[in-house]
Amino acid sequence: MRSCDFHFDHDPKTEAPLGPKCQSEATLIVVWKDGRFSYGCADHGGSAIDPDRRALIAEVLPLTERG
Repeated sequence: MRSCDFHFDHDPKTEAPLGPKCQSEATLIVVWKDGRFSYGCADHGGSAIDPDRRALIAEVLPLTERG
């Protein structure tokens, strides 16, 4: 099982993730325009991302058993 990469806290200056991850089972992959990707759960996927960050997303793909 791959877990969600969402962090509940972020550095206010750099927006770097801080603290523990969500740990729910990931259901999708967020592909960022800069080439990074992250795993998200139903609560922390593309539609849950705020509008400013959503502009940085290239695509959101369902996570299959094959990855």
